[in-house]
Amino acid sequence: MKNELTLKANEFGLDEKQAETITNGLRQILKEREVLEAQYSEVIKSEICEENIPMFKELRLKIRDNRTKGINNWHKTNKEFYLRGGQFVDAIKRKESEVNERMEDNLLSNETHFEKLEAERIDKLRTERTNALLSFGVENIPSGLGEMQNDVYESFLSSAKQKHTEKLEAEKNAEQDRIAKEKAEAAEREAQRLENIRLKAEAEKREAEIQAENKKREASEKKRQESEARERKEREAKEADERAENEAKLKAEREAKAKLEAELQAKKEVELKAAKEADEVIQRELSKGDSEKVKDLINDLNSLKSKYAFDSDKNKKMYSEIQALLDKVVNHIIIK
Repeated sequence: MKNELTLKANEFGLDEKQAETITNGLRQILKEREVLEAQYSEVIKSEICEENIPMFKELRLKIRDNRTKGINNWHKTNKEFYLRGGQFVDAIKRKESEVNERMEDNLLSNETHFEKLEAERIDKLRTERTNALLSFGVENIPSGLGEMQNDVYESFLSSAKQKHTEKLEAEKNAEQDRIAKEKAEAAEREAQRLENIRLKAEAEKREAEIQAENKKREASEKKRQESEARERKEREAKEADERAENEAKLKAEREAKAKLEAELQAKKEVELKAAKEADEVIQRELSKGDSEKVKDLINDLNSLKSKYAFDSDKNKKMYSEIQALLDKVVNHIIIK
């Protein structure tokens, strides 16, 4: 068995005799597969067409049975009896199965050729239809798009196009509205900016006028204060001069008054002394009974009375005293 020679029994802890015993039941299975391999070599070259599909399938199933019912059963049977040989038969199984699987895969590929083409067509159609729908903004792609009937798909696509057109129109209108709004807002901001510039200029002008007016008012106020200060200084100087003059005048008046009062007081004292002396003389003479002399004294007193008979308040008292003295003398004379 050339297929077995590629695997060495001693690598798995077995001798050649053990390996021969284990693989004995596999000979017939491999002989059957050799027949199938010969058939495979011819069938795999056949044209892929509808007529040959059953042939591909029939041979594939035979090769599969050779693997599953032959090799796999041999493997299962021998592995139950040989613990160490299990690894060996596993390796043989893998190697020999690969031959079968290769032929099966190729035959299955031929067998399902048209199915794959149809699947590829459906997948391609699904991709094309999906891309088309995505281009029109469809987010929820329906399932089974590749198998969908053309009239159903075209209706769905037409609806998607209509919605997409409406959406684009709405977006266009919204964009135009946005641009118009931005332009209006920009124009409003510019107008507001110009208005702010104008208001600022007016405010600065008004502030400058106010400052100029304040400076003018301050200058006028300063001039007024200086004038008032000057007038106040002149007035205070004049008032000081007047006070000094008045004080000097009052001082002179006080001094004159004091002098006059002193003179009057001195005169009064002299007159009182004279009156007192006269009274004493009169009393003395009266006591002597010299009426003629008393009369002379009275005449002297009347002369004195006439001499001091003026309205000065300072002489009224002295005048009153002289008058009282005369009355006393007269009354004395009359009584006698």
